[in-house]
Amino acid sequence: MLDLMIHDLQILHALDPSPVREVRAVGIDVLSDRVDIADVRIELESGCVANLTASRVSAERVRQLRVFFEDRYHSLDYQEQTVRGFRRVGGDSAGTGAGVSPASAGGPAGRIVPADLEVERGEPLRLELEAFLNRCAGRPVPLVDGEAGRRALETALRVNATISGREE
Repeated sequence: MLDLMIHDLQILHALDPSPVREVRAVGIDVLSDRVDIADVRIELESGCVANLTASRVSAERVRQLRVFFEDRYHSLDYQEQTVRGFRRVGGDSAGTGAGVSPASAGGPAGRIVPADLEVERGEPLRLELEAFLNRCAGRPVPLVDGEAGRRALETALRVNATISGREE
């Protein structure tokens, strides 16, 4: 699953750099002797939880990453090249206060507002190759440097170990 999930893991670690606390993963082979479909749940030390699904076999071209933080949520759709999000604003853990309706104050948990992220659209492989060539020519450091790649690979190897039953 390394080839299918590595970019998802790079994005996860870019959104939240805290260490991985727990990996839960299942995978099955459907059409080959390798894992063809994997469902992964990663919890970071910060409390962030990410749900990833990777599949080599699917009737539809769907790739999504869902990331849950304490106060926000992002859903990345790779096919549509969009990042939809929501975040919580305001709120009062002690309640809404006298004379303020929960609806107008957003209730004890606050209000939920859209928090979409801007995405540079383009053909992913082309953008990756352009970044590589630019770096070879001495131009700016790419968005994913060697350390970020190493970190994503470390997490991907942990996912593979969990699927194969070699991790705690």
